[in-house]
Amino acid sequence: MVQLVYEKQHRLRSMMRMHGLSNGSYVLVMYLYFVIQYYLYVIIMAIAAVATGLGFFTRNGIGSQILFYGLFGNMQVAFAFLLSCFFSGTRSANITCWIWILGSALFGQFLLENVFANERWWAVLVQFIPTFGVYRCASLHYVCR
Repeated sequence: MVQLVYEKQHRLRSMMRMHGLSNGSYVLVMYLYFVIQYYLYVIIMAIAAVATGLGFFTRNGIGSQILFYGLFGNMQVAFAFLLSCFFSGTRSANITCWIWILGSALFGQFLLENVFANERWWAVLVQFIPTFGVYRCASLHYVCR
């Protein structure tokens, strides 16, 4: 998200348009760049996790993990594109990203654990936010195995 806001702040996107790049091409290239970067991180993390014998990676099937991380990566990149529309400066975007990452991890662990365990009616709505949806899926998938 910070890179998208940086390009908007320094008007790099408008310079790309002046050189003939369409908006659709720009969005497609940036989306693919971020998704491929995410997949490389996931592959490195999965190799390290299997090598160390973490239970989540060794107990669950590879097909379900590929689907799980693939969907989460696409949701996270799309969510970053959505959030980048609301910022005009990289500093505020960076601070918001860090607060979001730390806050959503703490919120998911301590508060949503009770909500998801008791099947509240609004738990489905909360899952549309990518970090909370992945927390729900990971906790259910790990418990069911």
